[in-house]
Amino acid sequence: MRISDPATREDLFKEKLKKTMAESGFTNAIIDAAIKLGSEFEKQYKKEFKIGRTKILKSSSTLIAAVFLYNYLSNTSEYYPILNVRRIDNKLAGRLELFISIPRHVTKPLFETLHSGVLMSATLRPFDMVKNTLGITRDTVELAFGLTFPRERRRMLAVEVPPLFAKDRDNPEIIKEVTAVITDIIHETPGNVILFFQSAREALQYYQNLQPEVPMFLDEIGISAQSVREKFFKIGEDEGKAVLITYLWGTLTEGVDYHNGRSRCVVVIGVGYPALNDRMRAIESAYEVEFGNGWNYAVQVPTIRKVRQAMGRVIRSPQDFGLQVLLDARYTAGSAKKLRRFSVHNAFPEDERLELIDVVPHRVKYAVMNFFSDLQSLRFAESNQ
Repeated sequence: MRISDPATREDLFKEKLKKTMAESGFTNAIIDAAIKLGSEFEKQYKKEFKIGRTKILKSSSTLIAAVFLYNYLSNTSEYYPILNVRRIDNKLAGRLELFISIPRHVTKPLFETLHSGVLMSATLRPFDMVKNTLGITRDTVELAFGLTFPRERRRMLAVEVPPLFAKDRDNPEIIKEVTAVITDIIHETPGNVILFFQSAREALQYYQNLQPEVPMFLDEIGISAQSVREKFFKIGEDEGKAVLITYLWGTLTEGVDYHNGRSRCVVVIGVGYPALNDRMRAIESAYEVEFGNGWNYAVQVPTIRKVRQAMGRVIRSPQDFGLQVLLDARYTAGSAKKLRRFSVHNAFPEDERLELIDVVPHRVKYAVMNFFSDLQSLRFAESNQ
């Protein structure tokens, strides 16, 4: 239940709670005393654990509750309150929760206890945002490596279909054009194809529109993704061909290995911004207050990370090969001038921008055909060396 405006943080529930606390004599001094007492409990628990008197390191409930109240009653944008109301045994029960808008409150103390550490990921950049978000203030060494797999074994296309803004996603003409391009890609790809849509709703919509002549699997909410994934993988590993339809914010964009022919082409349809609900707007507002660039911190950069993670599913080793397709005009190099602030082309690292090839919709099938034809010639030449 919404109790606080995500931007202005007007919170009538908080004001009523303060009034009730004041009337009952529950002052800030009591909260401060509880924090002090809870901290002493924590010290004692750590001491007992260290000398082996207890097997489990306990935490002070007093400290947790007092710090929670202190953070909620403080006027800070870095926590966003939510009231959960549930019915238990035919009685309404309310639970106040605090959502951490900026994770550094959790991660900064952790990093400060370390002598050194290594953060490694293919999608960490931009580094300054990572350091600000996690609260890393110490000196760092930043290393970035380009794509090391052979360039002739991969290709990245940006297709200039109309931008898939939320207001246009049900436009029949746009759906028809996107469906036609996807159909061409599936037809010309000699192996498994993964389609990442912006949402589960769009994934279902195009699942119902597409009619490929190969097996098609849908990653649905509430259905085991593992079962769908294994069937799809088996077809690819047997050098067959199938289509897997999923969505960017699902479970298949990261942490899943698509090696050994499990995928030969990945297509990201649309930019895939997360739902701009109260929590997301609260996060954006918190970053705006703290760093002055809320949209980039909360929405733009995390979304492009998701897109890049999805693209990375197709190339998993130097011997692997595959095609990566971004289906939305906002990805193209030309969008920086045509679409201006709506363009996301410059949100990609420079080395990846240089590899993106802009393609108009009716030429996509030839671009796909040429890539796999060139690749077949390369593999034939390699086998005869």
